[in-house]
Amino acid sequence: MTNLSFPRKGPHEHTDVDPRLHITDQVNQYRAERRRRRRKANNTRRHEQPPSQRDEVLHLATIWAPYGEPPPDEIFVRFGITPQHFADRVRQLLQKLDSTSTSTAKLNDVYRQRHPPVQV
Repeated sequence: MTNLSFPRKGPHEHTDVDPRLHITDQVNQYRAERRRRRRKANNTRRHEQPPSQRDEVLHLATIWAPYGEPPPDEIFVRFGITPQHFADRVRQLLQKLDSTSTSTAKLNDVYRQRHPPVQV
């Protein structure tokens, strides 16, 4: 014989649905809670700033730092610039960053001045 006493233990434990309600009321309460969570998540996403080009340049440089510089086609597709312009931009950004961090030191090793700077 099955014990139908409430509250049950099971997959619905993570929701705030009252198990004493009629099933239709439980579904409506669950849907309302789900809509509230989605609205909250969407509001959070709307307020996030997309990464700036500066962040994207540093991110790509950091990813490729263990292997050297990124491939020229990757640089061109993402930023529309030559590898030399990319390296110059990374060097300019590194001058503005904290030089004591290990990631900055690694980038400085990879992007130390090898080519003369490009005149724009």
